Amino acid sequence: MASVLDEPGRLLSSEPLRARWVPAGARAWRILYTTTVDEGRPAVASGFVLAPSASASGEEPLPLIAWGHGTTGISPASAPSQLRKGPEAGAFFLTREVIEQGWAIVATDYIGMGPAGIVHPWLIGPPAGRALLDSIRAAHQLPDLTLQNHTVLWGHSQGGHAAIWAGQMAPEYAPELRLAGIAALAPGTDPPAIVAHLDKVFGGNIFIAYTIEAFSSYYRDVTHEQYVRPRSRRLVRKLAARPLGDPRTIVTALTATALRRRIWRTPPDTGPLHARLAENIPRRILTSPLLIAQGTEDEIVPVLSQDKYVADRRRDGHQVDYRTYAGLRHVTLVQRDSPLVGELLAWTHDRFPPSEPR
Repeated sequence: MASVLDEPGRLLSSEPLRARWVPAGARAWRILYTTTVDEGRPAVASGFVLAPSASASGEEPLPLIAWGHGTTGISPASAPSQLRKGPEAGAFFLTREVIEQGWAIVATDYIGMGPAGIVHPWLIGPPAGRALLDSIRAAHQLPDLTLQNHTVLWGHSQGGHAAIWAGQMAPEYAPELRLAGIAALAPGTDPPAIVAHLDKVFGGNIFIAYTIEAFSSYYRDVTHEQYVRPRSRRLVRKLAARPLGDPRTIVTALTATALRRRIWRTPPDTGPLHARLAENIPRRILTSPLLIAQGTEDEIVPVLSQDKYVADRRRDGHQVDYRTYAGLRHVTLVQRDSPLVGELLAWTHDRFPPSEPR
């Protein structure tokens, strides 16, 4: 088993997935596959694959969308493949539209959600990027599915951050994959700015808890003792233990807000936490086309920080297709009635070759 785990992107198991959210005309599988936390540390991740039914897809290899979901929590119970709402829990509302295009989807749960044993590294780029790339490798091993070699990455929020990191890492980590484009939708490109802004966000203490749990588990120099008030440490662990959509999580967060229970002992824009957050800004130039979409009224990812990120990347020589949408918020940007949807489908269609032999 150790030798299997040392082989990232290996499909360990698959089973038919029957859930209410699977659209008509589609077939789905829940998958388990190998990935890498960091150099020398293997892990197992879960996810799902969705494709047009065999009669609809025929014999042609299917174009593939690799999806990085938005935040659903950091506990093992937070995996979208196991949640009642499925991909919609992670802000993916377009399964029907993707299937109608004749495309397949592979969606990772990342590590730490689904299989237990590792705290999910929320907003930490390298393990998220690897999990996304390894999900593509695993999808190609499904015996009942024939896929094109070209893949387009989509991701929202945390998943947009993961998609850009995957694009950065692919030439060295997965050079055999052909990434035809990356669409990052309200991506968390600037973790320091996002975390510094959370005190102003309704329910922001939930995301503060995710930050502390994830970064203190992944980095030895970030500790609860330095950053969390002693009276709030139990609150942090309680918020991190359940999915974001669990009503108990919301009640706990609102109660803490009503009681003015502050979490930070040391501001997050100082010390090792700030340094580690800054490490997770994806700065390298990508070899794949990059689309960044941003709502101007986003309450989670400040539009000014996204503007700055894009300006910095362009100054470094990166070609970025940056589109802003007036009046749209963090989730309304990616809902079915958003003006982004038609543009995203057209942009993605242009990334795939007209046809590709197996």
